[in-house]
Amino acid sequence: MQINCPKCQKPIELMETISFHDDGDDETGNEKTQIAQGIFCPECGLIPFEYQASQKSREIVPPQEMVSHFRLMRPLGQGGFGVVWLAKDVDLDRLVALKMTFAQKSSVADLLYEAQNSAKLRHPNIVSVFETGQTEQGQAFIASEYIEGLNLKDVLSAGCPISETTNDLMVTICDALHHAHQVGIILRDVKPANIMIDHDGVPYVADFGLAKRVAEENESSKGLIVGTAHYMSPEQASGLDNQTDQRTDIYAVGVMLFQMLTGELPFRGNTQAVMFQKTHQDAPSPRLLRPSVPKDLETLCLKCLERDPDKRYSSALILKEEVQRVQQRKPILARPVAPYSRIDYRFC
Repeated sequence: MQINCPKCQKPIELMETISFHDDGDDETGNEKTQIAQGIFCPECGLIPFEYQASQKSREIVPPQEMVSHFRLMRPLGQGGFGVVWLAKDVDLDRLVALKMTFAQKSSVADLLYEAQNSAKLRHPNIVSVFETGQTEQGQAFIASEYIEGLNLKDVLSAGCPISETTNDLMVTICDALHHAHQVGIILRDVKPANIMIDHDGVPYVADFGLAKRVAEENESSKGLIVGTAHYMSPEQASGLDNQTDQRTDIYAVGVMLFQMLTGELPFRGNTQAVMFQKTHQDAPSPRLLRPSVPKDLETLCLKCLERDPDKRYSSALILKEEVQRVQQRKPILARPVAPYSRIDYRFC
């Protein structure tokens, strides 16, 4: 998987130049685990990752060594919901990602709902759920497939993928999302942290904690704001959750594509500022930030980021086919957005 070095812009193989350090054996003699520190560019030397999630997660003290038949090894990440651990299934002798909640009672139903959503999906690029359960203390957990590698957030902190890599990632991610949409599941929280990248550069969509089933859409969700601010669609940011559909995920894919093309987010600032911008302003043109961005990819990106859902791609399959046209050097179907409707990011 190639990215452009963030300093000299020279294409480098990310997985081959990544620098790791070992946590070392624990007191029981368990195998070493490795944590990525940064990338090594032949021209610039070691460039550390900007993210701090792994470091913060390592400061968490395991509440217990065993959870059911899973042996906790080290935290992989954490959020408001709880912690995801790298764990070993001692019964089946395999590594899993074990998602555990901070709360005990109220979050059990939510976690089980997430597992039910994930269990409906059968796609090679969607992280599989193995099982769910509860500890004796009432703490819920989900054991999922463990993808060894990085997530897209980590990759983007190291540098922008080259155009060919961006195209490959987009095709696979869109294919996985189309499968989820076909079975009636909208993710509502598509973002780089939820896209796992293995050592071969293959992406996997993970974390269905905010997913909803289209059939369950109702008026009770009006006014509810869910998701991650930078990746929310305008309708999500406006509290119109009952109006979200697959085009909401298309918008989030557009934000990720913007990042892959430019290394920046389309809207910046605190949460309130970002929410206001995406509901009142059009996204800037990627080529204003990075003139080398291919024109067709800019066109696809801006169509995904339209404020009006009716102007976006209507499905992830159509977006995937557009990216494939770019790969095959064929004309895309989307037309460039008029330049006067775009703000100049450089002066924001």
